[in-house]
Formats: sequence, C-alpha cells, structure tokens
Amino acid sequence: MVVLADRVVEAEASSGFDLFIYSMYEKPGWQPRAPGDRLRVAHPGTAVSYGEKLYEVMAIEPAAGTSYAYRYALRRWDDSFVVRRVVSYSREAAVAGAIEVHERVRRHRQHSWLIYLFPLTGLLPTPLLRRWQREWGLPMRAASFASVVAIGLPAVFLFWREFLRPDRAGSPAVFAVAGFILLEQLARLFWLLPSNEAIGSLTLTALWGLLVLASGGRLATDGVWRAAYHLAAERDQVCYLKEQPWDVEVRSVFRDPVLLGPRPVRVEDGVYEPLEYTQEGEGLYRRYVFRLKKLDEKTPPHREYRRDRTPEQVRELMAYERARDSVHAWALLYGLLPAARQLDL
Repeated sequence: MVVLADRVVEAEASSGFDLFIYSMYEKPGWQPRAPGDRLRVAHPGTAVSYGEKLYEVMAIEPAAGTSYAYRYALRRWDDSFVVRRVVSYSREAAVAGAIEVHERVRRHRQHSWLIYLFPLTGLLPTPLLRRWQREWGLPMRAASFASVVAIGLPAVFLFWREFLRPDRAGSPAVFAVAGFILLEQLARLFWLLPSNEAIGSLTLTALWGLLVLASGGRLATDGVWRAAYHLAAERDQVCYLKEQPWDVEVRSVFRDPVLLGPRPVRVEDGVYEPLEYTQEGEGLYRRYVFRLKKLDEKTPPHREYRRDRTPEQVRELMAYERARDSVHAWALLYGLLPAARQLDL
C-alpha cells in the first residue's frame, strides 16, 4: 500500500501564515480559528506542536493545483490566547493516521457488496450489524428495516393463510413458525422505530451472546484485532496541556498497564503520576485516553512509558487485552469465586 506522505512547507511572508501542511486526509480534531464579531469573541484554532514550535491552525482549505486534498494554514501561536490542548504533529504520526484512514476506506469498498444482501444481512446478530455500521460505514439500520419487511410480509401471508383455511387442515408447524417469525419482526420494528441503531434477529442475537460467553469474549465484536505489525505502526498521541488539572494526555490503542496505577512513570523527558483514563470509541476505533500529572523532576520513576512499540510488545498487549475481555465476558460467573480471587482479577 502506497500512502502519500504529508508535505510541510514554510509559507511566504506575504501569505499571512508561517506554515502550510498539505495532506491527503482530514486530520481529526484539527479546527481552524473562529473569528469574532460584535457578539462573539474570537476562538483560537487547534494548537499544533511541530519542530519544537507551537502553531495555531488558522484555516483549512482545498489544496487546489496539488496532489493533495487539504491544505492546513498555520501561524505561530498568539500568546494572547490560553493554550488548553496541544496536538503533537510529526510526519511519522501523519503517515500512521493516513494508513488508518486508507484502511477504513478499503474496508468500506471491500464490504460494500453486503448492501445487495440487506434482507438477509439485516437478520445477523445485533453486535455484528452495529460493528459493520460503525467500522465500514454501511447503513445497517436500513438493512434491519429491509429484513423486517422482507421476512415479515411472507410470515404474515403464511400465518393468515393457515389461520383462515376453511377446512382447518393447515399445518400446525407452519402456523407456529410463521407466528413466531411474525412476532419477532414486530418486536424488531417497534425497537427500530425510536432507535438510531441496527437491530438484528433477536433469536440469532441471543445465540451469538451464548457463543461470546463460550469463547471467553474472543468473539466480542467490540474487540477486533488487527495484525501486530499494523498496530505497531499506530503511534500513541502525547498531548501536553495547560490550564488543566492534568499536564499530559496519552491517546493509545491499548490499555497500557504502564500508565495505570498511582506509581510514578517516566514519559519522555518528565516524570508523571497517572490520574485516570477514559475510553473513546469502540472496535477498531477504540482509544484509551490517559491523564497524567507532572511531578517533581527528582521523583524516581517506577516505570517508563515508550510511545514506539515493537511488534513483540504489541503482541503482549494484545494478549493482555484478550485476557481482560475474557474476564469481563465471564463476570457473572466470576462473582461466585472467593473474594481474594475476585480482587486479583
């Protein structure tokens, strides 16, 4: 796969900017400056750290006349604005982001054939439908409606044909099956109407849940695992903040144990105390956001965090995540274990 790398160009003085970044893909979270007027104050654009300098995103424009889709116009940060969040930019991080976007587009094209099988694919377990909608951009909620109509109408016909036969010689089995299918489609329809999510077959969803439990969580659709070499290319994002209760945010694909717990950890050139973490997104786009507070430089660190990981380290973290998902899948049964063992888990 060939990914066109970003191009960083120093802007001419007459342009009013200091830096241009040309990119094939839109950069998530980058916002231009919002100009003020008589009713609203100006709001600064995203703060971007590049080459040990701090810039502000002033404008995002089409990169006309180039091989790129976007041109980001940056200017040196105006000290009259408060820096609340800093995005670290590098060509390596841009390539990793471009690979992820390219993979997302490729998966969408690869699985677009599912659209032609909507009456059948809409019956698949609900977690699968929602994952396909989230990760591949397929309209699986529409597929759910299509399957309700395609399966429900024949069920109505069979049910009434067997129920209204004058000789009462209809098949009890056909009557029972058609009635069950009809009731399930009605339940799905009433569930779909107020919901923005896809709803699959209730029966298949229940069976899928049992399979997930039996597999120890390996079939859970919110834990899709790619190859270790691919995940190793996705570098964590380290953002240094100001005017916040914490000083650093680390966004990672993994729930890295190094960033958990109160023990001091070295992050690049400083020592920090992990405070908390949150989870954003699901599936392939699940990210953990760790927040850390800077400590005195003389504080001895107990661990060291490395942004760049080898494939071997990625495989170890993948095994850790699988084991953790397995514990969650069997949580109801683990509640029967002794208290000490539950604390270990």
